[in-house]
Amino acid sequence: MIEDHQACDEDLALPASKRIKPPPAISNVALQHAEWRSGQVQQITWSSQGDVSSVKISLYRSSNSDINVPIRQLLTACGQKYRFENSGRSMITLPAGLLPGEYHLEVSSSENCDVTAESAAFEVTCSGPPPAISNVALQQPIWHSGSQQQVTWSSQGDVPSVNISLYRLRSSNSVIDITSLAFHVENSGRSVVTVPTGLTPGKYELELKSSKNRAVTAKSAAFEVTCSGPPPAISNVALQQPIWHSGSQQQVTWSSQGDVPSVNISLYRSSNSVINMPTSLAFHVENSGRSVVTVPTGLTPGKYELELKSSKNRAVTAKSAKFTVDDEHRERCVRIGLLLLGLPPQYRLPYGIIRKIAVEAATT
Repeated sequence: MIEDHQACDEDLALPASKRIKPPPAISNVALQHAEWRSGQVQQITWSSQGDVSSVKISLYRSSNSDINVPIRQLLTACGQKYRFENSGRSMITLPAGLLPGEYHLEVSSSENCDVTAESAAFEVTCSGPPPAISNVALQQPIWHSGSQQQVTWSSQGDVPSVNISLYRLRSSNSVIDITSLAFHVENSGRSVVTVPTGLTPGKYELELKSSKNRAVTAKSAAFEVTCSGPPPAISNVALQQPIWHSGSQQQVTWSSQGDVPSVNISLYRSSNSVINMPTSLAFHVENSGRSVVTVPTGLTPGKYELELKSSKNRAVTAKSAKFTVDDEHRERCVRIGLLLLGLPPQYRLPYGIIRKIAVEAATT
């Protein structure tokens, strides 16, 4: 104990810049009142130690789910400020448009998301009826690509504006393909939207969601989307070379039908894994049926495949046959070529130069 006190005394004797600082931490997040009403201003306090120069304050709806996304980062009562100076207190305006229920706050360091603390749960109430959207209806039971269609809906409570999205349904009614039709549409109860071109014909539904609160949502009944011509499709993805090398340029060709104005080109490593992250090679390439792409450096040698996808509709997609990415193959060929030229062993080029020759050879 005496030694500990001596260590503390020695630390205090040092200049402030050389003292041992406690690790950053936040604690004791508290509200001025246990109940909070939409639009109301309330003071939040917290404690901290160590290097926590500023904080972010987020609002969560209490949930039994393991995944609970914050409703939003909160603003100060008077402006557009997401980071708060760590004074240990701040005045906050509760956003309008929230559903009544149990919520909690999270205060976290702006520099380190692992330094965080939560408040106790508290109740949020509304001054009027809770926000809701209902009765989403379409003027026409069949939508054609490129046409304009009127959508109507009902609402109550604080829903100042809505986002309108289009979902394509599988036969099992599970949702794939989300296309945003409109953002922050004034909540007048009706809107005219343009049906995107390039959609796959089939069953769809609309979803309307409060721009203030993504938990306030409603869907239309299922309806049909049709095309004026053949349905969009991509096929016959082919490569000019069976082996690709880092830094080289490679030609890709494909066929298509229907409305596919442009394509995205991605590279996948062949794998049995469920998660296989692509490497993007090109975005919004004009659909001329061919394109030249540059092979990224640093790829692991092995089997790969290309995927072409309509930039308008991610359900319109096709893959190439599997091919090989292998820099060593090209470099072995270059080494053999140098040997055939009669270059003596003591004058053989370094690995880095041979690699550069290999890439140059692959691009010509």
